[in-house]
Amino acid sequence: MKKAVSFLIMFAFVLSITVPAYAKTKSETVTVSLDKIEDLLINPTSEELLNAQLLYLTCCNDALKTATNANTYDSKAQELAIAEKKLELGYISQKEYEDIAKSLKDTSTSQVTDTNTRAQNLLSLRHMFGLDDDDKMIVKAADYSKINLNKINNASYKRDLKDNDLNDLSGSDATDTELTGKVEALKRSYDALYQASLTYQTSLADYQKKEADAKLTQSKYQQGYATKQEVDDINRELSTMKITVDINRNNLYAAYLKYDFLRNNPDEYQSFH
Repeated sequence: MKKAVSFLIMFAFVLSITVPAYAKTKSETVTVSLDKIEDLLINPTSEELLNAQLLYLTCCNDALKTATNANTYDSKAQELAIAEKKLELGYISQKEYEDIAKSLKDTSTSQVTDTNTRAQNLLSLRHMFGLDDDDKMIVKAADYSKINLNKINNASYKRDLKDNDLNDLSGSDATDTELTGKVEALKRSYDALYQASLTYQTSLADYQKKEADAKLTQSKYQQGYATKQEVDDINRELSTMKITVDINRNNLYAAYLKYDFLRNNPDEYQSFH
């Protein structure tokens, strides 16, 4: 009897560590969000958590690119329709019309490629969380409202070198290959973070300027000094630029996560070659 009870206890314990904490029923929908990734993994290592976060952000960007492609396709389809009328009236040449048609076809091909890439990345994310192909999964857009992005600006390469006892090395005269590798990996990661920050800040400034222009155009339209087409055009541009900002913000946070992992785990520098 005691053996039977011991077996049941052990069996229950095994189940508790092999079944994901989120999987209560087969019909349950698993929602993946930026602040819940760690909860969806079972005792992840730092590297496993990083890989899951990076793949999640990639999936977020895939969704944003899908929206961008849709906007681009609609814009080029409209351009082709106008070009067709111009061709009939003799305002453009056959060559000009064919170039516009080819551009639309190329956009359509790009959409198919991006759709396939998105599906593969979502499948990889699904498997990373131990989900079956038929399990329901929703990937929410990255929400940074609970994340202090100012910590990215506070990252200090020199301070992190010192904290990891790497401050006495330089790429030119260091003799220890492993320590030199750590320094170089941290520097590459920091440079990538710095560049991602510049890209994000630039796209944000461009978006804010375009947003002001859009408000002005809307005001002019209400006063009869701008056309509805001008309003639609600038709002379409604004929508595309907003998506670019969101993509660049995700890229910035991904770069920060890589840098933060490396400065806290300098022995894993070879993973960043």
